[in-house]
Amino acid sequence: MLLKIVSSSKKLFEGDVEEVYVPGSKGQMGILKNHRNMISTLDVGQVKIKNLEGEEIFILNGGFVEVKGEEVIILADEAESTRDLVQKEIGDAIKLAEEKMASELPPTELIRLEKQLRYERLKRESFEKSK
Repeated sequence: MLLKIVSSSKKLFEGDVEEVYVPGSKGQMGILKNHRNMISTLDVGQVKIKNLEGEEIFILNGGFVEVKGEEVIILADEAESTRDLVQKEIGDAIKLAEEKMASELPPTELIRLEKQLRYERLKRESFEKSK
């Protein structure tokens, strides 16, 4: 099946895959060939792709997935391949988010920062596992 992963700034992946695992809002979902058509929201988490070359992992900060026929499209709020992660940038982003959360903020901003912090921590964890 054809998989496309697109963020607001770039296309991260396009190619044939055997399996895709996405972080659905209600839990991890596996998508195989001949999956039923669906649209779902995605949470912060890992997108795991399995194809003939092996496995590739992307870190996702929410978004949507659509399965239609033999095509899967992931529209990500933010996403990065674990191959592109940079440890210093991740550490800086975590520190900045933690500093902002320590100040007095409206609830909507706290929720946004908490989501961003989970995303950055997941990137750090994935970076450390990939070493």
